[in-house]
Amino acid sequence: MLLEKIEKKKEKNGGNFVFTSGKQPKGLSIAPKTLANFLERKTQLYEQGADVRRIGEYVRNWCDPTPEK
Repeated sequence: MLLEKIEKKKEKNGGNFVFTSGKQPKGLSIAPKTLANFLERKTQLYEQGADVRRIGEYVRNWCDPTPEK
């Protein structure tokens, strides 16, 4: 029955999966101190005169820490 509901929702949304339980997923999250450190470092880069490209690179690397290949 649950699978039927999911399939109907997928059909209505063009085949895209939609999280519909109404609850926030639980698990890992960013620690407040980690976020504060990120924002502090981003501010330091700006104050040191880093260009927008460098700050954007820092933000992208922070959000996706997997190394590029």
